Amino acid sequence: MLAALGQLSLSLSLLLAFTCVVLGALIGKRKNQSLLPLLSKFFFSLNLLVAVSSLILIVALITSDFSLRYVWMYTNETLPLLYKFTAFWGGQEGSMLFWCLIQAVVATAAVWHLRQRKDLLPYMIVTFSAILFFFHTVMFYAENPFSRLSNLPVDGRGLNPLLQTWSMIIHPPSLYAGFILCSVPFAISIATLLSGNLDNRWLRQTRTWTILAWFFLSAGNLLGAQWAYMELGWGGFWAWDPVENAAIMPWFTTTAYIHSAMVQEKRGMLKMWNFSLLAITFCLTILGTFITRSGLITSVHTFAQSNLGYFFLVFLILCILFCFLLIFARRNQLRGEGEIDAFFCRESLFILNNILLTIVTFAILWGTLFPIFSELFTGKKITVGPPFFNSFMVPMGLGLLLLMGFGQAIPWSRTGFSRAKKLFLYPVAGFIATLLLTILIHKDFSKSGIYVLLSFSLSVFVLISLIQEFVRGTRLRHKNLGERYPVALTRLVLAARRRYGGFIVHFGILLIFLGVAGVAFKVEKEVLLQRGEKTTVGGYEIRFRDLRLANDPHKEAVYAQLTVRKNQQILELEPARFFYKNRNLAERGEPQTSTEVALHSTLFADLYTVLHSFNLETRSATFLLTLNPLVMWLWIGGFVLILGTVILIAPRRTRVAASSLALEKESLLRSIKEFEFDYNAGKMSTQDYEALKGRLVDKIVFLNRKLDGLAVDSGDEHLRKQVEMDLEKLQLTEPDHALFCVKCSMPYEQGLRYCPNCGHRLEQLREAR
Repeated sequence: MLAALGQLSLSLSLLLAFTCVVLGALIGKRKNQSLLPLLSKFFFSLNLLVAVSSLILIVALITSDFSLRYVWMYTNETLPLLYKFTAFWGGQEGSMLFWCLIQAVVATAAVWHLRQRKDLLPYMIVTFSAILFFFHTVMFYAENPFSRLSNLPVDGRGLNPLLQTWSMIIHPPSLYAGFILCSVPFAISIATLLSGNLDNRWLRQTRTWTILAWFFLSAGNLLGAQWAYMELGWGGFWAWDPVENAAIMPWFTTTAYIHSAMVQEKRGMLKMWNFSLLAITFCLTILGTFITRSGLITSVHTFAQSNLGYFFLVFLILCILFCFLLIFARRNQLRGEGEIDAFFCRESLFILNNILLTIVTFAILWGTLFPIFSELFTGKKITVGPPFFNSFMVPMGLGLLLLMGFGQAIPWSRTGFSRAKKLFLYPVAGFIATLLLTILIHKDFSKSGIYVLLSFSLSVFVLISLIQEFVRGTRLRHKNLGERYPVALTRLVLAARRRYGGFIVHFGILLIFLGVAGVAFKVEKEVLLQRGEKTTVGGYEIRFRDLRLANDPHKEAVYAQLTVRKNQQILELEPARFFYKNRNLAERGEPQTSTEVALHSTLFADLYTVLHSFNLETRSATFLLTLNPLVMWLWIGGFVLILGTVILIAPRRTRVAASSLALEKESLLRSIKEFEFDYNAGKMSTQDYEALKGRLVDKIVFLNRKLDGLAVDSGDEHLRKQVEMDLEKLQLTEPDHALFCVKCSMPYEQGLRYCPNCGHRLEQLREAR
């Protein structure tokens, strides 16, 4: 019954997806909006059917309906209920349907969010429907989650033990969400190119979706590193596995787009590059899925070998050709408006940032695909290991760290030597002091040793640069508004969330970089111990007491009891081996086992213990003992990154109309206020400030003409006055430019002499030049 219902919903979804593609293309080509409501109903019905198909498969998994091949393959009777649910995305066919489910939810939210852009909606629906049509075609003809078994088995094969962990609950969904969210800015950009409306509205409309995609890609990769660290029992968290590479490449290109989009927003440059980046990012998500599912590359993460790779390869080639031809056709409309005024300015550093991120992405891509090309042309499959990736990632990472330290501090336009000296005096001093101190302590002048020296020294450089930005802004608020420093700092971050949320994200990345740099000091030891024997590693004394057996309905476990001493601290650790009870596999001589790591974590290092093997008769065991310095900062950095992203994309209450033109105007006004902030902080000259402000004012005047329905050649003197009035309103209504009573912190409007709340005499706003 469930199989028949699932097959029916899958067939209807396939038909509706094709209908939406055809109907949406006709509406977009003929510019006929009368059929748009019908298209929307078809599209939402399609997404509803995807949800129904997913619900049917989940019910089959939970109820152990072994008549479905997928349920038999990835569950069994003793599997806990939670893992029966996570089996939804634990196998090939189910993960395809799970992908469609997230795609349907994301596409529905995106179409609803941009429902006022009638010019873009048909093309967006076509793009989303084409993606869903492709995935449904693959499921319908190659990997059907509702295929049935001819004979009803007694029990299932069970879920892979490596997937029976808490991280499986959130790691794959996070990574899938990141991949799928990349389709939203891609769909918006494709719709923009097809519609021909190439103003900057699309840029603002992709911003939140791009940051959300970046957030989930970041979380997914960090959770993947945590899973590898805790479940694979090898003592590391990143091995440059092909599937890890496939997951990290879209993160790099998304990071590049977030920075280059700011250059286009502020300076009108890099238009073609930004469209290309979104296309590259989407194609990389499809490539990553191809790598995971083709079976061409061996990985602990990949699914079983199948013919899915050919489907994804064809789809990937079609996407690349379509994007290239579309961008090429619009090349004349994608010419940049501005020019770089000087080498040492924020836009030039952002461009260097994009160049490095792009080089890193394609170097990883080459290293990942090289084994395939090698086998194809020479017949020999050559493995590309971590040394190749580390050889370019370490210097590139240091370069990106240096650019982050400079880029977050210097203003747009240009920065003279005297102003640069003022901005970077303390960061450079901190860099030099840390470098000298690290040389005295580390005393290793090999290539890897120099990298370690530079890593810690540049980290201090970036940290001081970050602190300066918060101190500078807090002091400016304290000087102008008389706020206490803690109040000024809090309101500074909440008022300028985009700016300071980004700085907090940079701080999180800095901590992650610090955690990765600790690998250079890793200590590892493999040892065979008899009961009662002890050994030492990294200052810890470890004594093996005995083996302990445990049993539950799902598995048997063997625990090694360890007593760990360091100085006056004594603690107990129990690394283990799990043996899962599965009648189906036991009869075939294929027992399922997994390793349970025991860990003692501090801010300085992790003591990582693994039970490799054991002998119950002799009461002996072989252990892998590892001391991993600074790993804790990797996970702390991930938490800080999440916090910064939440601040960055937190919704802002606005007083303007909800039309896209009005929102674009508000975005330009905020950009002017950002330039004004840098000017007030002494980071920008009057000439540069006036030039940058003038360019954005011209754009706002153009938008005002559109909003007021004026002719293009109408006089703009009163429109420019309107811009100044809008800036004044923003100054009085925005928390970062509002006035607050020093005594009670109640906001008030400029011109009042006494606080309307407590009657305290008010100070007038002072100039901060």
